Amino acid sequence: MAEPRVKGVSFRAVDTAFLELRGEAARKRARELMVPELSETYRNGLMLAASWYPIGWYRSALQSFRQATGDGLELIRQIGRRSMELDMSGVYKQLLVRFVSPQTMLAMTAKVFSTYYDTGKLEVLEKRAGFVRVLYSGCTGWDGNLFAEIVGASQGMLEISGAKDVRLRMVQGGRDGDTSLELEGRWT
Repeated sequence: MAEPRVKGVSFRAVDTAFLELRGEAARKRARELMVPELSETYRNGLMLAASWYPIGWYRSALQSFRQATGDGLELIRQIGRRSMELDMSGVYKQLLVRFVSPQTMLAMTAKVFSTYYDTGKLEVLEKRAGFVRVLYSGCTGWDGNLFAEIVGASQGMLEISGAKDVRLRMVQGGRDGDTSLELEGRWT
């Protein structure tokens, strides 16, 4: 069976977010720590948004960001949050989020999850005003960094759609060796 893959747009977004958060010197250090094929793809500007790349490369990118800075999982959550903001910066996307509640917006995200990852799925288990509970399952090849990135992206999605004082809680899973994450979100 082939290794699970991640869409190039995700690689580009996390790279841009890391650059914004930690600067060019940190990005250069991170690229030196990445698997050689990924580092070369980034350096040569060959990361194509619509192409699929091995999930091992994605794990390498996120781990390299942490190693280059000495930061923990909070950096990866910040990268996920900022990546979502970058992804949702288009005019049409901004119009959409103005008319949709945060819980509905996260539910809509479940429908497009497979356009970013070819492994796993996102299900909304419960949603109401100020609360959502979701399950990421079947996430083969994921590690704690990927789950942390998706937690940050979930926070970003909720905030973009108007949620204030977002609090996320990992109910179960979401660590190295896990293939699922149950996540609860609350906000005002």
